[in-house]
Amino acid sequence: MKYIYRFIVHIILYATAFWAIGEYIFPDQFQILPDKQSSYLFVGFIFSLVNGILKPVLKLVTLPFQLLTFGLFSIVINAGLVWIIDKSLDILSVGITMEVSVWWVYVLVGAMMGVVATIIP
Repeated sequence: MKYIYRFIVHIILYATAFWAIGEYIFPDQFQILPDKQSSYLFVGFIFSLVNGILKPVLKLVTLPFQLLTFGLFSIVINAGLVWIIDKSLDILSVGITMEVSVWWVYVLVGAMMGVVATIIP
């Protein structure tokens, strides 16, 4: 029961972070459409799954780069995870799209989501 509660908290906080990034930080460069709560919750759900399953594998594979850059390569990993979510939403065809105007927004959103992931218990 504790793990289900934690997973739900992660989904809600990631959805809130995606909403805040799209609404206040990068309103012109980053959007999740349609702009509804269910869209953000679905993206938060997908990010929670990818962050829980794929991120540990990527961190293990890129361990030499992590050590070489003193952990800053995590920003690149998080940017890649945001890009994977963007492309997976296109492939799934669920009616939710992530609009990103330029590539560096992936890096900045990934860095912000890394901060959020660090803060979440």
